[in-house]
Amino acid sequence: MKKTTYLLSFLLLTIFSISNSYSQCSFDSNDGGTVTDANFTSLSSAFSPTTGIGNSWTACGNGTLDKISVLAITEGQTATIGVYSGAGNGGALLGSATATTTAATSTTERNLVFDFSASNISLTNNSTYTWAIISGTFATRVTNSSIYPAGSAYSNTTEFTTNDFMFKVDITSSTLGVDNFTLTEPTVKLFPNPCIDYIQISGLIKSEVYTIYNNLGAEVYNGNATDNEKINIKSLTSGLYFLKLKNGKSIKFIKE
Repeated sequence: MKKTTYLLSFLLLTIFSISNSYSQCSFDSNDGGTVTDANFTSLSSAFSPTTGIGNSWTACGNGTLDKISVLAITEGQTATIGVYSGAGNGGALLGSATATTTAATSTTERNLVFDFSASNISLTNNSTYTWAIISGTFATRVTNSSIYPAGSAYSNTTEFTTNDFMFKVDITSSTLGVDNFTLTEPTVKLFPNPCIDYIQISGLIKSEVYTIYNNLGAEVYNGNATDNEKINIKSLTSGLYFLKLKNGKSIKFIKE
């Protein structure tokens, strides 16, 4: 009881306020797992979590765990974290990874990147998992309100619903279902739709990596597109498809 009360008091002493949402889960990230604190209006004092401390999250799709990146504020610290099924570290241990904090390239790129790519940990869409420290320690920060709708800070199996660590989970997607897509904002459009030989994307402000999936969620084509550039789709069979941009936007279209 004393340990739990102490942790909660420490969290409350080291919390800070936020101004925007922070992404905890992403597909096929190629950014090296960069975690930034640019979304936060102020920073707490250093908090060094110990064994059993971590955070739960809900997988944003089916796939294999690639990286877990946690905001770190001190260079040269080493820690090992485990990934557990369920909320808290009471579930099955699925795998572990060790990382050492490196020098920040800027004040918004302070990272501790745990590489799980060799562990082949399969994640299921909408299922809950938890990362927690197995050994070592590192200086990081926590929030004073929940920034992950389906995740919380944990001390072993004790949940702190109003606190979260700043972290991101990268998943290498397997086969995506239709339910994994969020339709794009109106400013980015695909035309013609329906289409026959080609499609174009308008509203892009820079070159974007794209992937095309069929209605079963299987990848059928990918490439790099610029604003209003024609994308040849003659080889696709007739049917319903989804074009997904690397920035997360997706657009539904029909090939005749």
